Amino acid sequence: MLARSHTEVDDRIFSTSVTCEYTIPLPPNIPLGVDRLGEINQAVGFEKTYQAARKVTLETFATHDSASVQVRPMADDPAVPSR
Repeated sequence: MLARSHTEVDDRIFSTSVTCEYTIPLPPNIPLGVDRLGEINQAVGFEKTYQAARKVTLETFATHDSASVQVRPMADDPAVPSR
């Protein structure tokens, strides 16, 4: 049996990929078209919406208190000593 040692460390980087999808209601008074993107952007505020979604996502990941994702798969492993 392979013996493993798991000690607390603070020199690791957590990396993940997040995909965020959201629906933005488009203004009904502006016809859709590539040539109208600037006008639609002014009415909708795509950049403001993006920044708000990004802020919420980053704050959630930065402030959510949870165990490392590596801990969960090992929790039921009898070879890993419990804390």
